[in-house]
Amino acid sequence: MAWGGGGGGAWGARGGTGVDDWVQRLEANDASLTSLTVLRFRKFGHEQVTALCAALRSNTSLKELYASGHAMTAETAAVVAGMLRENTSLASLCVGSADFGDDGVAALAAGLSRNATLKRLDLENKGVGPAGAAALAESPGGLQELLLARNPRLGDDGVAALAASAALVRGLRLLDLRACGVGARGMAALGSALAASGAPGRRVLLAANALESPDDARSACTALGAALSARSIAHLDLTSCLTSDGVPALVGALSGEVELSLGLSKCGVTEDGCRALGEAVRRGVRFAQLDLSNNAIWPSGVACLARALASSPGVAELDLAGCRGGDDGTDCAEAVAALAAIPQLRRLSLFDNALGCGGAQALAASVAGGGFRDLTTLVVAGNGLSLDDIRGLLRVLCADGAAPTLRSIEVAANPGASDEGIEAVVADVQASRPGLDVAWRATGSADPGSPAPAAPGDGSG
Repeated sequence: MAWGGGGGGAWGARGGTGVDDWVQRLEANDASLTSLTVLRFRKFGHEQVTALCAALRSNTSLKELYASGHAMTAETAAVVAGMLRENTSLASLCVGSADFGDDGVAALAAGLSRNATLKRLDLENKGVGPAGAAALAESPGGLQELLLARNPRLGDDGVAALAASAALVRGLRLLDLRACGVGARGMAALGSALAASGAPGRRVLLAANALESPDDARSACTALGAALSARSIAHLDLTSCLTSDGVPALVGALSGEVELSLGLSKCGVTEDGCRALGEAVRRGVRFAQLDLSNNAIWPSGVACLARALASSPGVAELDLAGCRGGDDGTDCAEAVAALAAIPQLRRLSLFDNALGCGGAQALAASVAGGGFRDLTTLVVAGNGLSLDDIRGLLRVLCADGAAPTLRSIEVAANPGASDEGIEAVVADVQASRPGLDVAWRATGSADPGSPAPAAPGDGSG
């Protein structure tokens, strides 16, 4: 990897350094130089790009080139395209700034048709519009991952252009269209193209593209549901895309026994939506991951869904963070008991649901009753739990046979986790059940229990 300084790293020294040191290593085909990141303080204009690309034409070691944030004209992009026509090793590329635009993308895309090794192209926040999308669609090369997030000019026309390219759609395994101004027409075109492609298992990220009318939601979700049913999409993120009408439309379009991951955070999910998800499970749908965070469905909607999930192994990872609808923890016993009965549930996040003392007692009772037998990770951070609440729950978890597969419980961001007695409580747990990790220190994230989001691109411009 090229982070700068000595050894195999090469971020580059400060002070406007160019690329001469890297060019020498690339010309020598240095086998240790497999990844190169050009930070913004490096000079990376037309002259530097030309020199670097000349060395890359015959280089067979470099796999990744990341130079986001450096302004690049269409003329310079054409130099990169020329390199791509000859290079046989580069697998991942990110160049340009927010001003790259359609002209830059079109110039770059001209080099893709004769390149079979470039698999990942990151054009997040690069000013891509419909014309740039059309250029990519005409010359998809061997692309498997196309990152176009935060290009609001792309819109329905741009996505429709991408969807019209059977070769591009068939080859992609990851398509990132977050915050691209995509509406119902674009989503419907994409869903229909994916369903017809015959290629399975894609990740499609559509977060932050709002479908505000019920008719829009129905048309888009019907097409996306068909793609999910055809197994053309394995992971679909619709965070902040839908309103309450959208979820029933989406899951109502699911048919057959399919396994998928579905992101529905901030989608206005209601109890009707939870009921529709439950019906999908009864029809044979299984969720590897189901993200319902930040929807006001706790506890009644959750109880409705969990009862359906308890009837079959319907979900492996369930995110219910921030789902409180105004009820306090004393009303959640039914929801907790239903969650505890879900078979093969591995990870459960209840972050920020105001569980309080009643919620902690409900969790403890469910564990004591033999619930959560398949759970490996439980997140109860940010729920107003006192030290006594935490102690009581942990004490039950230390009993023989209690939640036997549990490996991690997160209790940070609770008042009790700041109590001076928490370290002694945790020490007692570690002595009684050394295989259980108790995460009680705040991590600084909004949800201590949420894994760091997979970053398709860094989003710099």
